[in-house]
Amino acid sequence: MDFALTEEQLMLRDTIRRFVLEEIVPVRAELDAEPDPHDGFSRELLRKADAIGLRRMTLTEEDGGIDADVLTRCVVGEELGVGDLGFAICLLQAWRIAGSIRRMCNAEQQARFLPVFRDDPEAALSIGITEATGGSNWILGIERDDSTLQTRAELRDGEWVLNGTKLFITNAGFAKLYMIIAATDWDKPLAQRFSTFIVPDDAPGLSTPRVENKMGQRLVWHGTIVMDDCRIPAENLVGCGGFSSRRGRHVAGRGDDVGHGARGV
Repeated sequence: MDFALTEEQLMLRDTIRRFVLEEIVPVRAELDAEPDPHDGFSRELLRKADAIGLRRMTLTEEDGGIDADVLTRCVVGEELGVGDLGFAICLLQAWRIAGSIRRMCNAEQQARFLPVFRDDPEAALSIGITEATGGSNWILGIERDDSTLQTRAELRDGEWVLNGTKLFITNAGFAKLYMIIAATDWDKPLAQRFSTFIVPDDAPGLSTPRVENKMGQRLVWHGTIVMDDCRIPAENLVGCGGFSSRRGRHVAGRGDDVGHGARGV
């Protein structure tokens, strides 16, 4: 693999360096010093990032992105991290989840969810895995059942009902969409027990009561997500349910009805 930067990547790198020097560096110390962690994040900075296409990098050109590959994201993330690691993480998470929606969701779901992120210059995205009993450091097949994720999702009257709490979640509190991992069949083996759901920020029963007061990375929120009989449409289940190492029939954008599991998010 050739790691030499292309002319386009070099131009993008230089654009991000200017953005960091002109927009992030002048405000980062003041924002970092805010005693209330809610005030450490700047929606104005997010709007400015959107204005130069930063927020939508992993979307297609049709959706205002550049379909950024991994190396391009590394280059941009590194430059943003020089300015402020917290703000860089806010955008990195948005890139990850936007890319996951493109790859994992079927055509109908993409049509519903991508515009929510694409069309709002202040929109961020989030993924909820970590809980008090386990998190994104889990190893399928090794971790004990009593030390893994406890959030449950049950299908009732044509809706998924989620109950559980997620901790230390990046962008919790201002994300427009949450990708939530929850158990759908507790009696199945660990790898098939959990499924992935898209939960809008205004879903009934969803709340984000806490933002952590951190020592570093203050220009991004890490918070708590609580789901108390949180109801979402049945169509918000990603793929067929369960984690699977085998790709299903779904190919993002081709309109297939069957997706594949969430492993690798």
